[in-house]
Amino acid sequence: MKKTNQVLFMILILLGVLIKIKFLLLNNALWWDASVYIGMAKSFVDTGGLWEPLRPLIWPLILASIMLFKVNTIFVAKIIQLIFSLGSAYLVYVIGKRFFGINEAKIASLLLLFTPVITFYEGILLTEIPAVFFGLLTLYFFINEDYFLAGLSSGLSFLTKFPTGLLIIGLLIVTLGKNKQLFKVAGGFIIPLFFFLVSNYFWYGDLFLPLKDGMNVFAKSSWAYNEGLLFYLIGFFKENVFFILGIIGLFCLKKKREHLLLILFFLLPFLYFGYITHKEVRFYILFLPFLCLLSAKGITKLFEYKYLDLILLVLLLIFIPVSYGKFVDYYNFKVETESYYNLVNELGIKGKILVSDPRFVLLTDKKLIPLYYENYDELKVMDKLKNANLVFINSCDMVCEPNTDCELVQEKMQDYLEKNMTVYKTEQKKDCEFKVYI
Repeated sequence: MKKTNQVLFMILILLGVLIKIKFLLLNNALWWDASVYIGMAKSFVDTGGLWEPLRPLIWPLILASIMLFKVNTIFVAKIIQLIFSLGSAYLVYVIGKRFFGINEAKIASLLLLFTPVITFYEGILLTEIPAVFFGLLTLYFFINEDYFLAGLSSGLSFLTKFPTGLLIIGLLIVTLGKNKQLFKVAGGFIIPLFFFLVSNYFWYGDLFLPLKDGMNVFAKSSWAYNEGLLFYLIGFFKENVFFILGIIGLFCLKKKREHLLLILFFLLPFLYFGYITHKEVRFYILFLPFLCLLSAKGITKLFEYKYLDLILLVLLLIFIPVSYGKFVDYYNFKVETESYYNLVNELGIKGKILVSDPRFVLLTDKKLIPLYYENYDELKVMDKLKNANLVFINSCDMVCEPNTDCELVQEKMQDYLEKNMTVYKTEQKKDCEFKVYI
């Protein structure tokens, strides 16, 4: 029985990896945020790009490192995302084995390996997967009593995705009263935090500008992502019905610091993202591995160990078609503005180039200036428009919350462009109007 169990487990692991590779090989269009990170990486290596202060720096630095080797940046970045993802599944296995046992470890790692949202976002090149890897690494170092490294990895997670800074709160809570451990955790976290604050001061003259900008953008865009308080709770069960058993797993935990930290690493981001108005499917990823561990404990408690082979077989039958089929349509999605991205090179434009879509950065090494986020600030918009040599506007990139100053600012921006620049190209596609001014 044990041998059959092990063979089935290895087959599932292999199939999971093959599904992930299949997704990575699909020729998907890069999303907005991924293009920004590519642009920031280009800025680091001095080949143009664009810059957004509100973005954390770890992922752009990784992308910049890839660019230095003159290879296919996007393809290599996808491989690195896959490594982070598989590394997360491995850490879940190791942590689950330490916390509960070999059976829970197998189930937890498979839950994470075959969860569709994880597989999908590996090819989108965003920050959630690297951030949660560092979060799991934090938990791993803590249970191995490497408190300094636990603090350091939580700092790296924070500099990959700012909201994962909540993990340090969990670490500080469980080390309260144990001063030596507390100081080691804090010391590890302070090192990346120090470099973050110093770089902010030299680049922007403000220690906390990225955090301020991030909160400001989140607040002003939240109306478009308001999905209700139960969005993540319902979303979990859509991803996998077994996640409901995480409730049972929660009550099976013992009064240990390690188990308390597991609960905190799940609850802190879950409650934060559940509370804020801005909700997106990709934010699941930041607390999903910890839910997988809880769910694995709930599954073995409910079904007992003698049914483990059957459980693994059910996982096989359910997850493979779901994991592969759920997001294929998204991968086949083509960006409407794709034909415009090479315009900057075709026209040979030099000087100040403003774009409402960061994906232009994928096809040019010229320096681009983002023309978004300032929709509510007339002075900033007008200052950017001065002496512009090319301006690309997609009306769907500049959507305003109804009944706000944003609409008035955009009217003034359009008036300025019509009076001071020439329309080179205009096109209507579905509900979006594209205009290029030179």
